[in-house]
Amino acid sequence: MAIYGASDPSRLGQLAIIADHLGLTNQEYQSALQRLREPHAITPNPRVSTLPTTMPSGDPSQSPADESGSRWAMSASDPLKESFLQQAKLLLANTSADTPANLRKLAAKLGVDDDQLERWLEEIYGPLVVAEPVYPDQEETTEEPKEQGPPKIARKAPQEMYSDYLDLALTAISSGRINERRETKLIAEGVEKLGLSPVLARDMLYAAAADRDYVMLSQLKVEEPASPVVDERSEQTIAAFQQRAGTIIASQGGVSSVCRAMIADAAAEFGLTTEEKEKALAALQRQDESRLFDPLEERIEAFRRFAALKLKKTESQIVGDLLTKQLIQIGIDLHGLPEETAAATAREVIAASGLRVVTLDQAIAHLLSIVDDLLADEGFISIENRKRLLAEARQWGVSRAEAGRIIEEHIAKIEQKATRRRRRIFASVMMSVLTLFGGLAAIYWGKPEWADFGQGSGETAGELANNPGLASEEAEGFHRLDWWSEPLMTEFVFLRTRRTDLQPATAAIAKNDPEQRSKGYVEFTTKMVNDLTQETDPKHAEQIRSIVRRLAIEEPDDAAYQALTQGLIKRIPAKQAKIVPSGRFAQSFAALSLLVDAAAQNELAVVRREGIIQQLEDRLGVVTVPSSDLAAVFADELARNQYRSLLELAETDADKAKQVHLQLQPVVRANVNKLLASNLDGDALLAILPRIRQDLNRYRSVLDQQISQRNLSVMLRLIELLESGEASPHITNQLQRMLARAINVKTDQMQPTDAAIVMRNALAGLAGQGDVGEMARFFVGQAQKIGITDREFGSPDEWLNESVDFARISALGAAAAQKESGRRLFQSLSSDVPEKIKASGAISRRAPTKDRMKRIQEGIRQLSRANDARRRIMAYENLATLVRGSDDLDYFHAERLVDYLLDKKLADEHDAIVRRVNEFRYSSMLRLALSDHLEGTVMPLSELQRMVSEIIGRQVILNDKLTWKEDLRRILLSDALPMLDAEENAAGEDVSGDVLEQAAAGLLDYYLIQAEIAGLSYEQRMALRTPSEALTAIIQLQTEQLGAAKLSPELQAQLEEAVLQTRVVPLVARNDLAKTVALQRIWLELAAIDAVRAQPNSRLATEQLIAKLREIDRGSHNIFQQLRNGEAALVRMQLIRMEA
Repeated sequence: MAIYGASDPSRLGQLAIIADHLGLTNQEYQSALQRLREPHAITPNPRVSTLPTTMPSGDPSQSPADESGSRWAMSASDPLKESFLQQAKLLLANTSADTPANLRKLAAKLGVDDDQLERWLEEIYGPLVVAEPVYPDQEETTEEPKEQGPPKIARKAPQEMYSDYLDLALTAISSGRINERRETKLIAEGVEKLGLSPVLARDMLYAAAADRDYVMLSQLKVEEPASPVVDERSEQTIAAFQQRAGTIIASQGGVSSVCRAMIADAAAEFGLTTEEKEKALAALQRQDESRLFDPLEERIEAFRRFAALKLKKTESQIVGDLLTKQLIQIGIDLHGLPEETAAATAREVIAASGLRVVTLDQAIAHLLSIVDDLLADEGFISIENRKRLLAEARQWGVSRAEAGRIIEEHIAKIEQKATRRRRRIFASVMMSVLTLFGGLAAIYWGKPEWADFGQGSGETAGELANNPGLASEEAEGFHRLDWWSEPLMTEFVFLRTRRTDLQPATAAIAKNDPEQRSKGYVEFTTKMVNDLTQETDPKHAEQIRSIVRRLAIEEPDDAAYQALTQGLIKRIPAKQAKIVPSGRFAQSFAALSLLVDAAAQNELAVVRREGIIQQLEDRLGVVTVPSSDLAAVFADELARNQYRSLLELAETDADKAKQVHLQLQPVVRANVNKLLASNLDGDALLAILPRIRQDLNRYRSVLDQQISQRNLSVMLRLIELLESGEASPHITNQLQRMLARAINVKTDQMQPTDAAIVMRNALAGLAGQGDVGEMARFFVGQAQKIGITDREFGSPDEWLNESVDFARISALGAAAAQKESGRRLFQSLSSDVPEKIKASGAISRRAPTKDRMKRIQEGIRQLSRANDARRRIMAYENLATLVRGSDDLDYFHAERLVDYLLDKKLADEHDAIVRRVNEFRYSSMLRLALSDHLEGTVMPLSELQRMVSEIIGRQVILNDKLTWKEDLRRILLSDALPMLDAEENAAGEDVSGDVLEQAAAGLLDYYLIQAEIAGLSYEQRMALRTPSEALTAIIQLQTEQLGAAKLSPELQAQLEEAVLQTRVVPLVARNDLAKTVALQRIWLELAAIDAVRAQPNSRLATEQLIAKLREIDRGSHNIFQQLRNGEAALVRMQLIRMEA
């Protein structure tokens, strides 16, 4: 523009391209052209150096106006001058140019002499001196001498450099608006030239624009049209539906086909149309998106992708400390993450990549191990090997310089050790030589005194003969017995040399007299057990074991042998022994290991071996088989006994139990398998935690260690404890936080019951996504808490809910047993939560007692005497509590109650009465009295219908206003007569039909899944309508499969018996519920046959399970309890088959 002008048509196209490249809008482009067309003078930048001084030529009185024409006039006939002036103006317009020097260079290039240069410059600037301006704050420093050299400028961080760039770039934008093209180019500057992540560059640009109140056009959003006006009730319905949908999505772990079906059911329940449902879900999604938007999360995700790509490109399968630090620094510098966040994200990505993470210490240890191998093989480090070491170090994340230094220091240490070893060897040799020569000299010059030892003559023998005390003292010392083998004697010598404190104990058993030796074994076994628990050197521990087992094998006297074994047996607590703090738990396991080790020796006599095993069985209360691993069986049983006693202690003294658990836990973990130890700890935690009322303190470490192991079984039980609310609020909060952190879910601001649902679903997802072992462990964790119960009291709703839930867990176990082929069903079942059966209001009957009859009569009298509403309500509620679940109300008192029920009352009192009238549901006399008093009632028909519905337990609708009294009387009498006719009803038979339908639907769903796993076709499954039909189909299919298999005669007889029972069930069962209960038992029998056929060692467990179920069935008159126990037995059978 300085050369051609702003109005040159041939240049307008280029200017438009430049404006587009810079991201200028059309308005900005036109404004810039207008400014370029305006006449203006090119003035030098204030920061340029001083221009050459020119003296005025002509009359000083000549006005500037007169000179202006000649100053700017350019001769068209002088092309050299025109070219110079044009290029000079460009130089002057460049603010960063060294103007005087460049002007002289230009003059020399064009061949212009100094006189012409000064004249032409005078035409531009006139006779003036252009000097560099002096600012006020520089006046005092201009005369000071300059420093010898420029100061070093520290390299700025990429974020600071980009921030400076944005300051300059945004300052140049005068419109205050940044379009998308310019935004893209500004972000690209930070990404391409500085290496920043696009997310960080974008965030920094948005922040800089916000500081200047600039408008980002990409962030402008079209305002959404206003939502249509809805009434308050509709809005509440939609809000309730959104809350339900959010809970469903959270419980299912995301949107799936099952989740969509559940949401559709919820929409139908709230009465929403399809359009309203979609709008509500869209609004819910927008809320979630706005709530989840977090710039830091975006940066973390960007850094996570970068780190994953970086690790994917690495050729090594090892991630060293150096690479980890580089990734963290990149996250800080180029992604704008805090150091802790960058480190955590980097570790997460490394763990997910499957690469091996190596710390600096591990890398150094690996490097030094290679150095040791090379030195052992070759004796030195060659140049080639050194290069290989440095390359290996680099691959393991150690820099070359650091690796070289470490190698040199290690070699120097090895040389120092070698030097010291050589010195010690030389000193030992010299001492041996001197000792040898000293001994030879002593032999040569005279016979030593010890040469006469034991020969019965000489001075020493005489002293022993003349001093009986000295002789007895020598006799009591340690000496070898005749029956000690050479290996045993050698072990004794080494032990006494190493442990002088054990010399008295070993001397106590070095007695020829068996009786004295038996007494010595008491002290000896105590010392050996204590020493074994404190010994850290495996060689020394094996020495103790070797001595004990050699004594057990070689001891000739049976009484002394019994003293040896009894000394160890007594250190093992008996099965029923109570546990106490400082119970010497480690000594118990050490004594047990010594006995088992002795019994495992082939040299031990069979009688002695069987004796040890029998004593341990009696002591621990366990039975073993010849093929058992004795060490594992006895150690496991000892641990179970200890924890069983711990649970008993927790019931009476939780603080002492907590102290004992802290001592017992590390000992048990060191002596039994990890799974058993974890389960036992889980039992103890569930018994102790609900009884702790203060802070966990030291006990928190036990809980934290248990949770960190991620044992699914224990985790599920801890979640149940959290959900139950049995623990104190403080303990519950701590437990919730620890579980959420271990499972990696967010439960902040959640109630414990809601948090338990989220955690349980997360665990189910982990089990379903893991290997088949995880699926099995998840089922075991669910099934171990289930057992057959003999408790008689319980509502039918409770029994039915448990039955449906147990059916789900049984199907879960069947899916887990299928391994990979059952993964789909397992994932569906593990996240499924059966809908609770709505309470039927039925209450188990209670046997009448004389005391309660008197209290009922007194309650009726109080109700009659009460003279205000508050007292009447209190007397009525007290009476309802007394009568609840019984038919103890006689007709006389029932009439007094009906008089009160039908009497005129205020609305509040009437509502309070109706709310609890269902507690008189078992009273037949109340039905009769109510039917007799319908004639004189003035209660509105609607309220009377409501009250009678509550009493009989089902909805009553009276449509005919003329005959409603007769209809209602007939309903009450028909409901009361069966209760009067039956002297004894089976408990649980009076449940409403809708409750039974809900339970049947739940059982049928899970039976159909079992049928699918068993191999029933889709068409056959769809034809099944009731639980009994599903069980019949499963039993028939399983019978055919077992019939085709090769069974032993005993199993074949059991199969034929089961087939016969199947044929009899339809003849004796009076309804589908009774039929289902009977078929459960047959299915259990077939499952036991299949389990024994596959694993013969499971016979005892299956027989015990079936026998226990039969025993409880004989004493149960509640069909719902029988249904529940049948499902529990099926779950236990699945557990037996999985553990066999």
